[in-house]
Amino acid sequence: MVMAHHRKRSSLPQFLDHHVLMEVDRQFESINRHDGDTWEEKISALKYCIDALPENSREAVCSRYLDGMTINEIADRSGVTVEACKKRLQRARVMLSDCMVRKGVMVSTATIQ
Repeated sequence: MVMAHHRKRSSLPQFLDHHVLMEVDRQFESINRHDGDTWEEKISALKYCIDALPENSREAVCSRYLDGMTINEIADRSGVTVEACKKRLQRARVMLSDCMVRKGVMVSTATIQ
């Protein structure tokens, strides 16, 4: 009987105080005011960060992620070993991540942990 009463009450609509609703609305509005919240800002920051990479790193990143080349193809074209190409891409991803954090469009993993 207690559970039936609880289920019945749970299905009834719950109304919030006007002040609570206004605070929730204010919180949602403040979310839109942070830098990097829009895709346009993220894409713009990513383009900036890619352009800021050293030439060989930028070429590797663009070849891999924009042109869809394999690591073997990039290594052959760049005249480096596959392992060197993998390391170049790894370092480039770290530089991109750091740049995106500095631009304020990405949260540092150190902050999360």
